[in-house]
Amino acid sequence: MLYPNGSGGGGIISETSVTGTLSTQLQRGAAIELLLSLGLRGTWVSNVLRGGTSESSVTIEKKLAAAAMRRVTGATVTSTKIEAEYNKYVSVAFDFMGMTYPTATTAITGAVYTPAPAIKGLNGKDVSAISIAGLSGLTYTKMNLTIEQPRESIHGFGSEASQGIAANAGRKITGTISFLRENFTPETTITPSNNVHPMAFTVGSGAQGVTILIPAAACKLPQDQHDGAKNVVDVEFTAQWDATEGTDIKITRLS
Repeated sequence: MLYPNGSGGGGIISETSVTGTLSTQLQRGAAIELLLSLGLRGTWVSNVLRGGTSESSVTIEKKLAAAAMRRVTGATVTSTKIEAEYNKYVSVAFDFMGMTYPTATTAITGAVYTPAPAIKGLNGKDVSAISIAGLSGLTYTKMNLTIEQPRESIHGFGSEASQGIAANAGRKITGTISFLRENFTPETTITPSNNVHPMAFTVGSGAQGVTILIPAAACKLPQDQHDGAKNVVDVEFTAQWDATEGTDIKITRLS
């Protein structure tokens, strides 16, 4: 007679991948602009970044101590989220996926660790030139923008390590913009038969400014929300492809 083994065989690691998030205040700078290009799958051409279909990756290194480094290799961005509110700093968060998570005792050749630049963080009063469906001149109070690029880690026989990372679905851009209720113009402008409109806003100015354009934002009908004494209108939107701009999102660096 045969008896089953009463003990478990344990578990094995069959595949590995690395995920994480980098969060900071939105400002102009090489690191943030590089991460934006990864999230949009595009390339900066002069001062313009358009959402595209290119793929690239970077190595992210974190210095823990004098001779203790952590790295994420083959990293690329899976989600970018920008949030702004009238009484808060403008924030940006990048979710990323990488292939390996090694340690090191020395920094990457050429890497220089310096304190963050002493630049005043951009906040609500630095957000301007906001417009959705031509509804400019309103008192805008809050906005958020999420750029999602689904990706998956690729594995195979012979190793638990990731063999690569690739996009497995199209980019999805969604967001919400809020403004104070002043009249019923939003309802007469955004209708079921006329709901695709451009949406744009500017954060900062001059060498510290960027303008973000969604050339074809498919809008939901305006919704009323109450925030204390304020009657607020929320408009949710999803970006569509725009043939004129040749993209679904465009970021322009100001000068």
